[in-house]
Amino acid sequence: MYRLFFPLLILEGFCLWHAYKNHAEQKWYWIIVCIPYVGCFIYLYDAFYGRRTGESLAEGLKQVVSSNYKIEKLEQDVQFSSNVRNKINLAEGYAEIGRYKDAIAIYEECREGFMIDDEPLSRRLLQALFLDKQYDRCISIGNELKGSKSFRDSDARISLAWALHHQGFSDQSYLHFKDMDREFSNYDQRYAFCRFLMDTGKHDEARKKADVLMAEFDMMKTIERRVTRHVIDATRLLRREMDGKTNPGTASS
Repeated sequence: MYRLFFPLLILEGFCLWHAYKNHAEQKWYWIIVCIPYVGCFIYLYDAFYGRRTGESLAEGLKQVVSSNYKIEKLEQDVQFSSNVRNKINLAEGYAEIGRYKDAIAIYEECREGFMIDDEPLSRRLLQALFLDKQYDRCISIGNELKGSKSFRDSDARISLAWALHHQGFSDQSYLHFKDMDREFSNYDQRYAFCRFLMDTGKHDEARKKADVLMAEFDMMKTIERRVTRHVIDATRLLRREMDGKTNPGTASS
């Protein structure tokens, strides 16, 4: 009995201290003291798990509400003034929430008259077509942009390369990725190249390129690392995946 008494005192003491420090409601003090052990576990669950889960749900709800509000506002802007800028803003909003067909329809509507050769608009359309898995049309737009300098290192060209791969033109995809593979730049493009090489069975080449990327990341300054954090994390994850695929015996040894 005494063996249980001292751990209970320690547990209750911790819970009471934590409740006081975090300005918990008065009810928690009664629960902790009046329901031995069980009250402590109820409090700990609420404080460390339940609250975090609730905050995650609340944050998710905020994002949904915020997205709906943003779209409604953009739609109102188009109703008030149906100019190209407002339409493109609405199409971008649709693309952000996965309404790719709606985005494509607006982009195509805008691609007429003086905007028919507008390159940024064409790149947005290409991206939306790729995300909607309309690869043939994506490739068609990409062919129109091939000679452009600004298209050469754009995210849209990554989408074009993947679209070609999905349509069975992996040799052409390789050439696009190869052309974007330049040291100390184009990190998103080069990560995508590594992923492409893995998907096409070129594991050794993928590993070498990933190692070059990792070495460049190590040489980056703090500000550069912040800007490229997403691709650094993705490359590290891919590198671990490579180790698992190319050295299957390592895990069991």
